[in-house]
Amino acid sequence: MSLGDVLPDGTIQCAWHGARFDTATGAVRQGPATDPLPVFAVKIEDGMVLVGPACPRSGAGHEMSEAWIPAEEVEQ
Repeated sequence: MSLGDVLPDGTIQCAWHGARFDTATGAVRQGPATDPLPVFAVKIEDGMVLVGPACPRSGAGHEMSEAWIPAEEVEQ
């Protein structure tokens, strides 16, 4: 998804398959994908991008995590 485009409607589109996902929830908004994307809590603090662990899903959305780690420490 790092090559995908963020669209004005709040979705990100896969550069390979054209599937679209909701950027807030990871939910599939347009196929061919059938599984949602993982969602991570992210915040900017003191000029650093902090990425939390994957957020547990709650219905169509997710719950925010209180744990934060620097982006460079997140496994890809």
